[in-house]
Amino acid sequence: MRMELDSAADIIRSATVINAALLMQEVKLGTIAPGACADLLIVDGDPLTDLRIMLDPAKNLKLVMKDGTIYKNALGSAACMRDMGTGDTVGGPYPR
Repeated sequence: MRMELDSAADIIRSATVINAALLMQEVKLGTIAPGACADLLIVDGDPLTDLRIMLDPAKNLKLVMKDGTIYKNALGSAACMRDMGTGDTVGGPYPR
């Protein structure tokens, strides 16, 4: 229902930047920057043009990273993934 009322960009912003501000955690949450929590989702598609791709995570969610640890990597070769902290090649749940 919210997709009918708000743009995809506003919904994503609400889930990231706005919630970080509400929690007073703008430095660590809702941003991609040194010192921030390394929480990322990589999807197959462009959620800014069709947010519905988020409704089928089994099909469209290709990478899940929480606190810099990769929990799911369906991007293909692990050689293409580099640990954000060390530059080491990663491919499965490896601690930072």
